Amino acid sequence: AAFQLAESNKAILLLEALNDNTAKSSAGIPDSLLQQEQHLRREIAFLEQKKAELQNKGARHSSKTDRIDRELFELYDTQQALIRRFEAEYPRYYQLKFDTQLSSIAQLQQQGLDSGAALIEYFVGEQSIYLFTIWAGEYHWQQLPKDPNFATDIHRLRRFLQQVPQPQGIAQDFRDFQAIAHRLYRDLIEPAPLPASIQRLTIVPDDLLGYLPFEVLLRRPADTTRVDFSPQNLAYLIEDFTIAYSYSASLLLQNQRAPRSATARQNFIGFAPQFAGSPSIADNLRGCEAGDLAALRCNEREVTVLRDLLGGSLYRGEAASKASFVTEVAQYRILHLATHACVEDQQPMLNKIFFSDDALTNYELFHLDLGAELAVLSACNTGMGTLLRGEGVMSLARGFFYAGCPSALISLWSVEDCTTADIMERYYRGLKAGQSKDQSLRTAKLDYLATADRLRSHPFYWAPFVQFGDPVAMD
Repeated sequence: AAFQLAESNKAILLLEALNDNTAKSSAGIPDSLLQQEQHLRREIAFLEQKKAELQNKGARHSSKTDRIDRELFELYDTQQALIRRFEAEYPRYYQLKFDTQLSSIAQLQQQGLDSGAALIEYFVGEQSIYLFTIWAGEYHWQQLPKDPNFATDIHRLRRFLQQVPQPQGIAQDFRDFQAIAHRLYRDLIEPAPLPASIQRLTIVPDDLLGYLPFEVLLRRPADTTRVDFSPQNLAYLIEDFTIAYSYSASLLLQNQRAPRSATARQNFIGFAPQFAGSPSIADNLRGCEAGDLAALRCNEREVTVLRDLLGGSLYRGEAASKASFVTEVAQYRILHLATHACVEDQQPMLNKIFFSDDALTNYELFHLDLGAELAVLSACNTGMGTLLRGEGVMSLARGFFYAGCPSALISLWSVEDCTTADIMERYYRGLKAGQSKDQSLRTAKLDYLATADRLRSHPFYWAPFVQFGDPVAMD
């Protein structure tokens, strides 16, 4: 009962949206009606984005926003009339759309967890953290005391992880990091009664835990007499487990069952736009921190290597346009975007991922129909955004899930351009060798750490990317 309650408070709007998408594709609705509904969604998204942009500029009530409101009202009315027609004339659509039954523990054990895999789900309350640990044939529930410094620890750890390592103050930062990372391991992972046979974890985070890469947690305190971020000195959790993430257990099963698009046949499409900002050491990040979008040194090399590895298509420089993305992506199984991205804390639906000519926002993503099995968002902060209680982090990645991608590789802070290119090549080599997506990412990170020195082993470089959604291997 506690598990069902926890599930009922996780990403329900996302689950309902995915149910609606599945219902439309499986209910026998004519293509002409589906195209009409898709056109309405895109018109609505365009106007919602315009309204949000005006509000960002301070125009909360103006003749422009009033006109947009009137147009939106008419479009909503037309859309709802079309949906009522779907429900009345196509009974299977109605049945599938409102089939929002949450996954049970038994379903997870039978369908969602392979041998050697466990799911750890959290529910963060005011004074306690509730921990559910499930694997084949067994499950455990625990109520854990919530450390008074819980929020402070996560914010401090995040500040440490997302800052480019600097020589000044690095010794104190190192001591603080190892203390917090071990304390969070002790509070969040150590209480889980995992048998020795478990090698893979799926984490379903809650609240501020949605900002945390569990791979960096430390199983034991470190030697702090010298600054050394290598695995020889720090017992990172990634050394013991392959780790993936999901917004909820119900979504994990939904993603694994989701029908794959019959049109998405080619392996890979990569986008590597270039930008006019001057490259520098300070700007060698794929984000918006410095204002202008800096030229990227390694993103074209990244997508070229990956295309040569898997086959498929490339769009580089000026050719990597938003129009090319919207037009072409439905034909591909893997979407790879090596570019800049920006987070809008006040308007998460205005989160942007950039192409050569324009940006794609969450408003637009929520109304696209993508047939891909995997989206790789090789940019800054693609898993970051405003935290909504119950729904989780409103990130760019969430937009790709809404659009029908059951799995995404996403970033939790601003990533370094050339290190990212190296890790991505290692990740794809794992995919091509038949590894699961989460195992491919773990292998890529461990391979990087095996060759990095004690400072380049800093988690800033290797830990930002996490695997969300369906982790299974691709054929």
